[in-house]
This record gives sequence, C-alpha cells and structure tokens, in this order.
Amino acid sequence: MNRGEPSFELPLDVSKVICPHCESSAVEIESPFGGSVSEVLFRCLKCKSFFHWVKWQPERPPE
Repeated sequence: MNRGEPSFELPLDVSKVICPHCESSAVEIESPFGGSVSEVLFRCLKCKSFFHWVKWQPERPPE
C-alpha cells in the first residue's frame, strides 16, 4: 500500500459523458465526488452548467 499522495482514477471515458442541459460532450470533471461518494461533479464547457453523474450509470442514454 502506497502511503504517498492519494490518487483517484475514474474508470470512465469522460468524452462519452454528455451534458443533460445542452447535450454537449465538452465536459470536464469538477470533482470526483459530488453530493455523495457515488456521484461525480461535472461542468459543461459549452453552457457552463454543473451536473452530477452517478458513477454506475451509462455515459450516454440508450438510443
């Protein structure tokens, strides 16, 4: 076990996450932990809104 700096790898391809407000894929992770440990806080680079993504939900809704 490494006692150095803690690291967190998010096992998801961020390029597949879309903004629920404007449907842009230009998003970035604001925090790996949103309102709870099971959420990731994202920020949309297009519409500048924040949204939570549940870690086990699909990146894109089924078509």
